[in-house]
Amino acid sequence: MSIPEFTDIVPSNDQTEARQKHLEEIRELVGNAYPNELKRLY
Repeated sequence: MSIPEFTDIVPSNDQTEARQKHLEEIRELVGNAYPNELKRLY
């Protein structure tokens, strides 16, 4: 049994494309958009 691709589960539409583009822009700015740890600033 293999793991299905994202596009096999969620069909592409204008909303998913906009979210993907936004996520790519965030990754360009900060790197990992969903870090595994939180660094406290104080």
